[in-house]
Amino acid sequence: MPEVSHNQLAVTLTKACVGAGVARGVAEDVAQALAALTNQEREAALTELCKALDSFDNYGSQPTTLRRDGDRDITTISQGNLLHNGPGLVELAIVLADDGGALLVQQIDYPHCFKALVAAKGGGRMEETSSGTVLTFKEERTDLIAPTPARGQANRAQVDRALWARLLHHAHATMVPSDAASQADAGAGDGDND
Repeated sequence: MPEVSHNQLAVTLTKACVGAGVARGVAEDVAQALAALTNQEREAALTELCKALDSFDNYGSQPTTLRRDGDRDITTISQGNLLHNGPGLVELAIVLADDGGALLVQQIDYPHCFKALVAAKGGGRMEETSSGTVLTFKEERTDLIAPTPARGQANRAQVDRALWARLLHHAHATMVPSDAASQADAGAGDGDND
């Protein structure tokens, strides 16, 4: 099982998401959340992320509906799609919590990854109900996020070798091939007047 720095893991996760076609902001949020997980929690989340990246379709997201139930202070959304609206749903849940409300997501595609997004925001938790998953935010500590190491200590993450290879495969899609055409267009060129 290779060990990588948390920074290397976050950068590789971001590149893997972008390489699969995920919007950069969503990719960065997902990467930071998953990189911050404990080694125990990370493997399930990375397995889900690899499945999500393998089947990602930038235009295939199902439309979602948003409904507010004023009597219960619950806003309901039909679908939580990690790589389309995942980080946005977590932000919406935070805003609703500030007003004493909660967000009910009727269907979540990758629950371990969503748990990481919620935990990374601090004080968030997911609660399964018969109607779906409720995202709430309170001042609670989570044990999903790895503690920050003391200054001078190594901040390393263990990643399954097969998962790491799948992530690197997606990350390589962000690279430009090294050929004469790409090298001819590289650099500032003759028109640089800095």
